[in-house]
Amino acid sequence: MTWKRNISDSSPQDNQRVLVSDGETITIAYKVTQESQVIWLFDNPQLKDLKIFWWDNLPELPPKINTESNTI
Repeated sequence: MTWKRNISDSSPQDNQRVLVSDGETITIAYKVTQESQVIWLFDNPQLKDLKIFWWDNLPELPPKINTESNTI
């Protein structure tokens, strides 16, 4: 996995589903820009306050995560 630092000139494209991390937690999110403000939409809405520092591209069809049993 090649993590990329989330800085303004290298952040993912809008509406791109990416793997993101705050350095401890790893999850999947979409990056959306609305009125010049970056908003992250998470697959797990409980992580809405996660501060994104790192991201990586996902393959075209990433595995679905079963949150009930934490299996892929």
